[in-house]
Amino acid sequence: MMTTEAANDSNPSCPGCEFVMPSEGASTGLRCGHQYFLILPFLRKLTRMDHFPEVTERQACDRWCNKKAVRFA
Repeated sequence: MMTTEAANDSNPSCPGCEFVMPSEGASTGLRCGHQYFLILPFLRKLTRMDHFPEVTERQACDRWCNKKAVRFA
């Protein structure tokens, strides 16, 4: 089971987000995988990376989730 603790990071940004995905095809090298990770693992299909938005190292959004805050129980 996965649980999420409240994140108290004063500077949230995409590289520190649980949902970020590396992408060689993105000019920034990063894409947001929030939509991808909402799908149950056994239902995920291979989708071209260009379907996911490019993000930058200084970008953050309201879906930001600290990698350190997610743990498996």
